[in-house]
Amino acid sequence: MPSPPPAGPEVERLALSEGSWVDVARGWLGDADEVFEVLLRDVEFSTSRLFRYDHWVEERRLGASWRPPQPLPHPAVGEAQGAI
Repeated sequence: MPSPPPAGPEVERLALSEGSWVDVARGWLGDADEVFEVLLRDVEFSTSRLFRYDHWVEERRLGASWRPPQPLPHPAVGEAQGAI
């Protein structure tokens, strides 16, 4: 039996199949459209490569990272990190 949804904002649990689900917390991130636009405009996303067994494989996703003393591209990124 799956555990209940996490406490906090109202969460909608969507069943995917037996034993799998996704919890959706609509409105959890205020100004989500603004945050998305800032990230899209100001962050350089790129793919990366991983060494698997005996060869390099390119990941089929985009990612970005920050390290101090670099400022975060938007304060909501730090807030989301803390909440997660």
